[in-house]
Amino acid sequence: MRSVLATVAVAIAATIAAALPASAHEPVELDSSDVVPWKGPLILDGQSPTMLFGTLPRAGAVRSAQLRLTAGQQLVVNLAVPDQAPENQLTPKKLPTVTIVAPDFTVTQVKATIRVPIMIGEENPLAALLLASYSAPAVPGTYSIIVSGRAPSRFAVATGVEGLPFGGIERGHVATDEDVLAWYNTPPSTAAARTDLLARRHAPV
Repeated sequence: MRSVLATVAVAIAATIAAALPASAHEPVELDSSDVVPWKGPLILDGQSPTMLFGTLPRAGAVRSAQLRLTAGQQLVVNLAVPDQAPENQLTPKKLPTVTIVAPDFTVTQVKATIRVPIMIGEENPLAALLLASYSAPAVPGTYSIIVSGRAPSRFAVATGVEGLPFGGIERGHVATDEDVLAWYNTPPSTAAARTDLLARRHAPV
């Protein structure tokens, strides 16, 4: 019975993964200035296919954004990480987690429950692992999307519905393919060292 359930679970996960071609999602990078949701990027139409990506440089780091949804729309959130070290060696408890705060202040946590290989992009596909998928009817208003983790890690959060037009962004901008590739090729330990160096350069004397 367990083997049957496992087979069904993998089949469902594979179906979800097939619906997540990040090439159809507009990439938006979250950096060290995007810790508080209301200061991070705001996706004006939360059903717009968007890939929020970034790096948690150390345990306890946070990256945030917001989505605006209206009545009748669907909230869709999918969590993935690069299929590279260190992310593909982390235990589920140390992988990134997405906390969703709805307009009515209902809180939902999306945690790693699966590990399904997927590819990000078409021209230069990048190997990734789909960790979790969540969807629910939207509560009208602004959702906060908060990514955190117990270990340094890169992450990608795909939101919205494939095939719909991009509805625009405030407090941020759409990233380039070069930005995505640089993120993918920069391990979190390197990103943390770069962040610390910049902090020292801008620290008051």
